[in-house]
Amino acid sequence: MINGQSLYWQIYETQDNGAQSLESLISQDLLEKLLEVKTISFEIRSENQIVLDYLVKQNTLKRLMKHIFVASKTESTDRAIEVFGCAEALRNVFSSILATPELIAAPFEALAAYTQAGNDILPATLAPPHIYQGFHKLFSALLMSPKRVQSLVQFLVDNPKHMRTWTSHMLSSQMTEVLRSLVLDYKGRGDDTCKQISALLKNGIIDALAQFIITDAPLECVSNSCQILSQIVSQNVPYLQEIVITKITPVCTYLMNAQLVGSNLLRLHYAADFVVCGLSFMMQRGLSVYIQQENQLQKITYDVLQKRTQFVDQLIKGKVKLTVQNQKILELPVTGINEIDAFEKVMVPVFASILNSLEQLCQRVDYMREQAKNNLFGYGTFVILQFVARILAISADLKLTVQKQMTLKSQNKPVDWLNQVEDSQTSMVQPDSVYAQLSLAAHAGSGGPSTVEISSTFKHRQVPLITSVVVIVRKIIQTGLVQKLVDFVEQFESNSNLHFVASRIFVPLVEFGDSAPDITLHLLKETTLITNMCRKLDQFIPFKSRTSLQTYYISFARSFLRIALKLPDESSVEDKQKFVAGKTQQVQQAPQHLSATIKIYGQTQQPNQIIYEFLTQSEVFKTFSSKCLEYEDEIPKTFGDARLTAEYQAQKKQKKKTQGVFDTGFGAFGGFQQNDFFGFGNQNQGWGDMGKKEDNQSSGSGFGFGWGDFQ
Repeated sequence: MINGQSLYWQIYETQDNGAQSLESLISQDLLEKLLEVKTISFEIRSENQIVLDYLVKQNTLKRLMKHIFVASKTESTDRAIEVFGCAEALRNVFSSILATPELIAAPFEALAAYTQAGNDILPATLAPPHIYQGFHKLFSALLMSPKRVQSLVQFLVDNPKHMRTWTSHMLSSQMTEVLRSLVLDYKGRGDDTCKQISALLKNGIIDALAQFIITDAPLECVSNSCQILSQIVSQNVPYLQEIVITKITPVCTYLMNAQLVGSNLLRLHYAADFVVCGLSFMMQRGLSVYIQQENQLQKITYDVLQKRTQFVDQLIKGKVKLTVQNQKILELPVTGINEIDAFEKVMVPVFASILNSLEQLCQRVDYMREQAKNNLFGYGTFVILQFVARILAISADLKLTVQKQMTLKSQNKPVDWLNQVEDSQTSMVQPDSVYAQLSLAAHAGSGGPSTVEISSTFKHRQVPLITSVVVIVRKIIQTGLVQKLVDFVEQFESNSNLHFVASRIFVPLVEFGDSAPDITLHLLKETTLITNMCRKLDQFIPFKSRTSLQTYYISFARSFLRIALKLPDESSVEDKQKFVAGKTQQVQQAPQHLSATIKIYGQTQQPNQIIYEFLTQSEVFKTFSSKCLEYEDEIPKTFGDARLTAEYQAQKKQKKKTQGVFDTGFGAFGGFQQNDFFGFGNQNQGWGDMGKKEDNQSSGSGFGFGWGDFQ
């Protein structure tokens, strides 16, 4: 039996013999034999000076590079790649590589063999894996030092063809990761270096990444490009975020017009995500500028405000075609505040182009419905509706912006438009930032801090913003999409995924309330939603016998009642939490029917009067409440929540009946990327487009779009 000590010496030999072997191999310039020594990585990390002096030689480095950046893998390739993994000990080696153009160019020249020639940057064909691995190891190490970054950037500025080669290999996750480090990890670098990187990327690289999203590039290339561009925006990369935001214009046009079928529909998700990201941070930046200039806002005249209001109205109606001359929007009435006017000069044309693209929203939904097979709702249709829902969810981002800006101002701290602080982490390469995230509770609105009024997201000091969610929502309403969605939820009665995304649109629309009554009343009065709710539930139906649509209709009604009293989203959650804890409630926090709403109304400060008056005066809604809401004066079972029901039934015999009623599931809708409520399939999620059982219960756990040949 071999003990641990004898095994160690069998593997690594004795220290003296090992040292003699290394010296002998180095003296004979036997690089390949040296790489075969099992302890070579240990010797490098231990900063064995003999080994380091050998590796720093240009001839040694050239041979080392040839083992890595070569088409056919050699026996020494893997060991050579491992050498570059010892980054801390190879400082002089990396300095030598950067000082020798032939050495630093070798990786790019190897990749160029797989890159298409021409003026345009096109997706390359995949290079052998060992080339990508070597590139990742080497350049990750180079980027660890700000001084090395400066030297590398200068080399790329002097040799732009190599940067183009790098960009063409975005279909490799390893190449993408290193580019992300170069672009996003800007903390600790000098301002001159940041400007150089910005100039480097503006020289066709940003355009190429945006172009990958809207062409027939491989899906991996689309995904990686979208990720980099979105993170440039969300992490406020110096000198780059503004130029990237302007790239949402062609991407939104692609999202609304590209003729995609089959698996190509997967491209829509990335385009939609990038547009939402750009819109979110455009609006956050604009709102921050308004807040920072609040003292100047008071100087804007009534005449200017009227002209700007008329301009926005014409913009929504599509009657304004912006004329840009010398980077100045001729039709836009300026505020006279330099910071605001400078922001709007760049962003309003982009925002206007998005509004123009949204003219095609209903036609786009119809096209996507045509792509669906076997009477399914269709993946593409889900993506477009989710895109609309996430635009509404930007209100939550803006509420956070208001809260953070006000907090920092009260603390007398300097603020920027993304509220970054000086003691941030050194590395800026972070997981994808959260923006326009959909709430997973069907009763909730757009989300965000409940202490911030939604009106604060689209105006400040009574001065409305042009780049705001409200303007886009009014454009969406003008297209007729809201009524079309009302019809869809009726048509697909058991498709809980569709009903969920509809809830992420309907409830936030009502949430605008008195702040934007035209938006709220459009849904309540000008669509058939309320009428459909009463018709579908003309009598009380026990929870277990309801279809998905009937359950969501009840959730909508209770959400509208809560919003009428301006009670926050979490009030319903608190009701459920108290019930689970076995605590009885004498006063409901969230009204579950119209009678309770009327009782609470007198205790409510500043309710949404327009919603309250509609709900209390609508005969249709009053009938719905009396038949379907008031009749059920206990907390029923939620989706798949049998344990809660069992506990409730046990407690019911000993305690008073709990007045709160919570009738909405908290399903966790996972997906293939953040913010998705639909994914590639999960047997525990949703009802899908399934039929009903004989006892009138919904069945099935599939999704609302088919897979098979993708659709």
